[in-house]
Amino acid sequence: MGWRNGEYVHIVEMPISSPDNPTPWGTGTQLTVRQEDQVILNETGFKAVSQ
Repeated sequence: MGWRNGEYVHIVEMPISSPDNPTPWGTGTQLTVRQEDQVILNETGFKAVSQ
């Protein structure tokens, strides 16, 4: 999933898991922010928050 905000492109990548073998939320999730062709942020290690 991704979206554009002005000159920045944000991309969130999450692994696909199986109902028989679920992956804990946030495991393997990656946020990438690009400014044109340059990656300016690449983050992992997200955790679920309560609502």
